[in-house]
Amino acid sequence: LLQARGPIYIPDTQSDPRWLSLVDNSPVCSWLGLPLFSRRQDEILGILNVDNYRPEAYSTEDIQMAYAFATQAAAAIENARLYVEVRRRADHMAALNSVSATVSQSLDLETTLNTALDKALEVVGFEAGAISLVDEEAHELVIRVHRGWRQQDLASNMHLRLGQGLSGQAVVSGEVIVTGSLENETRLAVPQVREEGVRAMALAPMRARGRVVGVLGVMSYEPRTFAPQSI
Repeated sequence: LLQARGPIYIPDTQSDPRWLSLVDNSPVCSWLGLPLFSRRQDEILGILNVDNYRPEAYSTEDIQMAYAFATQAAAAIENARLYVEVRRRADHMAALNSVSATVSQSLDLETTLNTALDKALEVVGFEAGAISLVDEEAHELVIRVHRGWRQQDLASNMHLRLGQGLSGQAVVSGEVIVTGSLENETRLAVPQVREEGVRAMALAPMRARGRVVGVLGVMSYEPRTFAPQSI
């Protein structure tokens, strides 16, 4: 069906070599499959299939009607995706505006960092996170604010040498680091972090005036994937 890029009608599944039943003794005798195309016809969003227990069940008119319905269904799917994307962008902009407003209204660093972390977790929908800042005199990365950690004491007292661990590498490389479960992660500088039970994590370098000044990290205790726009 994906190769044909058009409706496929099997009037008698018992005699058509294209038919492959997924279950033994399937009662389906005739089958109609229709691709759900995007508006530009350059992407197949899905497949609509209609089964019937009678052979020769569908006429040419039936197929045309089903194709018209498939076109409408594809448009509805695309509209729903567009709505989700618009909402996502609006949420991201609202988060950025909230952080900007905090920066302009307060000179307190802790307030700004707390707002930034809260909004980051809100946007990506993760349960825990932290913001670490570079201590240039000590050549360390120090957690300044954190949320949702199971090991609160660990988060409150964590110091990393620049270049060590995942966060330290994010500072040195200037690139976002994404990882799954930390259970077998060999790049950890603090072994106790394995006991946190993190199943997905992203660490993003924070830049100011052309240099990395800290790291924003978000974590989940469930297996998760990061969409490119979230990163």
